[in-house]
Amino acid sequence: MQMLFFVFSTGLSAQVSHGGRPLPFNIVASKASDLFVTLPAFNLAEQLTIDSLNASDLRSSYQFAYKFITDYSIANSGIRFTAADGTRVWRLGIRSAGALSLNVLFTRYHLPSGARVFLYNPSQSEVLGAFTAENNSERAILPVSPVEGSELVIEYQEPANAPFHGELTVGEVNHGYRDFKASLSGEIAAYTCMPAALCFQDTTDGLDDILHSVLLLIIDGTYLCTGTLINNTARNGYPYLLLASHCLNGQFTITNPDYEKIAGTIVAYFNYNSPLCSPVRKGTQNMTQASAHFRAVNEKTDMALLELEATPPIWYQPYYSGWNAVDKGKPPYTGIHHPGGSVKRINVSNSELTYTKYVISEKLSFADSAHLYVKSWDIGSTAGGSSGSPLFDSNLHVVGVLTGGNSVCGAPYSDFYYSLARSWYTPSDSTSLKSWLNPLATDSIPVVCDGMDPYTVSSALRLSNVREYGITDSVELRLAGSTKTYAELYPIAGEAKVLGTYLVYQPDTLDANVEVSVYSGDVNNVTTLLCDTIILGSYWHKEIMETFLPFPTPPKVNNSFIIGYRVLNGGVNFAVCNLKKGATANNTLLQRIGTKWATGATDFSSSIYLDPVIRYAVPVSSEETPESADKARFIVGAYHRTLGVVLPINARQASFSMFSADGRQLLNAHFSGTGKTFTLGTVRPGVYIVSVEFDGKRSSEKVLF
Repeated sequence: MQMLFFVFSTGLSAQVSHGGRPLPFNIVASKASDLFVTLPAFNLAEQLTIDSLNASDLRSSYQFAYKFITDYSIANSGIRFTAADGTRVWRLGIRSAGALSLNVLFTRYHLPSGARVFLYNPSQSEVLGAFTAENNSERAILPVSPVEGSELVIEYQEPANAPFHGELTVGEVNHGYRDFKASLSGEIAAYTCMPAALCFQDTTDGLDDILHSVLLLIIDGTYLCTGTLINNTARNGYPYLLLASHCLNGQFTITNPDYEKIAGTIVAYFNYNSPLCSPVRKGTQNMTQASAHFRAVNEKTDMALLELEATPPIWYQPYYSGWNAVDKGKPPYTGIHHPGGSVKRINVSNSELTYTKYVISEKLSFADSAHLYVKSWDIGSTAGGSSGSPLFDSNLHVVGVLTGGNSVCGAPYSDFYYSLARSWYTPSDSTSLKSWLNPLATDSIPVVCDGMDPYTVSSALRLSNVREYGITDSVELRLAGSTKTYAELYPIAGEAKVLGTYLVYQPDTLDANVEVSVYSGDVNNVTTLLCDTIILGSYWHKEIMETFLPFPTPPKVNNSFIIGYRVLNGGVNFAVCNLKKGATANNTLLQRIGTKWATGATDFSSSIYLDPVIRYAVPVSSEETPESADKARFIVGAYHRTLGVVLPINARQASFSMFSADGRQLLNAHFSGTGKTFTLGTVRPGVYIVSVEFDGKRSSEKVLF
């Protein structure tokens, strides 16, 4: 059994952090005047006036922070001490009166092996990190996400035997004067017409994939935009990020912008989605990745293409969306975006698009016919922070990216997306999409490209007994108690690893010490495979929210497993959300009773919102026979109505069909890559025939759901 203990923050963490926890804040007595530096005051009213003067139809005008240029380092600021084990520790406190959040840019970041950096508020109820030597980069910089509140502590731990002394310089501090995630009341007031993404996930095939491609972006520590991970025809897995150029150049106010430098400041948030359709609630905020590289910008169309420094981790479930650079596609058109830093929202227009010249003012306009004009939305609208977001056609290919417009709730009219087709080719690689998205072609003819999961051979899969029933709003907080262990049983189709788990919960006013464990699937014998103790800080959360707990060493499971939680500290009324009484007749809830698991231990049928993310075992090609190596394999997840199709390693394009026992075709789909998982939520129990055709070969089987 694996036993782990670490702080897990419900706040944001920049880049991919590596676990661990800082030292107790009171481990050493220090004067506040020695530890903290205080930033000077600035004129907030004047800043808000500047914001309003800079506002335009460009939809990225959501500035949430004021920038201070600083030079705080180990040599000139903070306090230093040595821990009992010889670890050298540096702490720096930063205080800015009235700040809703603080975020920093390390303009010098170079750590030795074994060293760690944490950022936290003084109560340590929100902790980011650890950041380690694995976060070193050629740039030697590291942008970090905001920490809530007006005080931030940076803690650097360096082992006594470190091969060299680390270098840390805080070159920028950004004072948040707007809640960049938007308060719940603000979300309801401004975005009431924009449904959360979860409201649509059961209505459109393939929507779940493209949702994983849309990211919330913090740029230069002060601005918000939306971006999209996008595929290329070489299918080489490069994590290209498509957005709007005005997100990077201060809405065309920066003369000769250094796009490479600006790209390095980006922090991208994955899977920031409301866990409920209605009411909208805060989503997972700890799946982040920092820094990108410049690839192309065309200011005449507003196109920008960057590349993330690394492939996102598999538990983020990243997806690279497909695109259409030939034409404008066909309706319905779907927009996916993060207005004002809110959770992911969706727009829908059923009208045809037209090409147009987008004119902002006498001083700012774009190339002729470079933009697609959305006359009106049938569902939703856009807002500040939506800039850079994708517009998908009926085939779920990106055809445009949001530059600006005038739509608002109550008047959802007139938005402008730059066309990929009009940004496809120029003689320069640095101003066109073609060189990067179609690298193997020798001509400039626009093409269409399907999307791709970079982990397509064995993708990560989120399991959910709550979502299994299609219930996205009937949840409550009923099952609490520090002496009880509640759990869910998840049958799976073979061997897998549990990469982590989502929890949808409402924190108490106190920090909750929560034990999350993975067990074997035997309900008659409690066999623990992994046990994590986490601290869920709650000082600024009042509503139901979602967070994700990654497992540093994922446990192996086979055919089924159980995942559960228990509150360790008494007096804390913490509970993971559960389906309301009467919402379902099927009880999946388990409660530990001694050495066994009991079903029906409550007075109503329910499921708890504890959603593990798994990855099925990757087939070992050396064990395959020559005959089986040329065939497709089908992996049936009957309990969750999923069907995985795994193609031979060299296959790339395939056509999949599913038929009922009486010969009716129920599904027909094309996909690229070496595998695809289909979610078949409407399939009734029974026998079906599935077939996949690739490279002139066909594989068919009968499957039982």
